Amino acid sequence: MMCKHVGPRIWLTFITFGFGVTTFCTSFVNDYKVLYFIRFLLGAFEAGIQPGIMYSYSQFYRRHEMVGRWGIKAAMASVAGSFGGLLSAGLSNIPRRGLLNRWRWVFFFEGLISMLFAGIVYAFLPASAERARFLDEEDRKYAAGRINEEMMMRREEHITWKAAKKALLNVNAQLSTLALICSLLTMTSLSFYMVC
Repeated sequence: MMCKHVGPRIWLTFITFGFGVTTFCTSFVNDYKVLYFIRFLLGAFEAGIQPGIMYSYSQFYRRHEMVGRWGIKAAMASVAGSFGGLLSAGLSNIPRRGLLNRWRWVFFFEGLISMLFAGIVYAFLPASAERARFLDEEDRKYAAGRINEEMMMRREEHITWKAAKKALLNVNAQLSTLALICSLLTMTSLSFYMVC
């Protein structure tokens, strides 16, 4: 909702920068209570990234076109995860400097990299097809017209408590959720702890 309200450029820049700052601050944590708070903030910032990216896609692609692009994004996330382990292994071998030793270097540099990417997102991500600087005037009109045409075909859907309850109690949805949790838990655990 925030992405829709302020626009993907501002929202994704904000949460990417917040994620980077929080990750960077993790490298200086010395108390488990502070660590719990920092990890809560990290999850709060990360929670808005996937929906924000999906909303940003919806500004350029029709519903049926987004599936393939989202699949490519998901595949690239796995590839990035494989390099993340190598990066973590390399960073954890940097010699101690003051408070920063082994695992702290990982959070230090990954936080800095995320903050840098926030600047790149702000500089290059257009708010919508109508404002895309990399398109000429004719292409902007065509792209915006395609999205507006799709919006007019889509009927307005309001979520009710009854519909939400029905969706949450659906056995197929629960089993799919459980399968996804088990799959992601094993994949991310493996990539995070291979370097330990």
